[in-house]
Amino acid sequence: MDLFTITGLVIASAMAAYTLKEINKPAAIQLSIAGGAVAMLALTAQLTGITEEIQKLAANGGMESGIITLMLKAVGIAYLSQLASELCRDMGENALAVKAEIAGRIMLLTLAMPLIMRIMDMLIELIQITA
Repeated sequence: MDLFTITGLVIASAMAAYTLKEINKPAAIQLSIAGGAVAMLALTAQLTGITEEIQKLAANGGMESGIITLMLKAVGIAYLSQLASELCRDMGENALAVKAEIAGRIMLLTLAMPLIMRIMDMLIELIQITA
């Protein structure tokens, strides 16, 4: 799907949901979520291509594939937690939106811990060498 198709789908879903909101608010929310889900699913093919290209660039640049994978996972976590948060806000569930954001932050920290530990080990080793 190209950008115009996805944008048209999102705008049409938003307009239909806005119109339906006066008649049946729960159905309007479901329509909005469905439109957003279809748009996001249409983008998955694009993401696969981007991921492959980033892996190729990293391999050509001599970067460890583990670091690239970690970065891609972090971006995915950030996007998914933001998406969940915004969906909750759209449904008027602000408390759940905050929980989705906190969950994303905790998952990012958990994902980054091995890298943080590796950096700390390198710093300790560097301090021991210079001392």
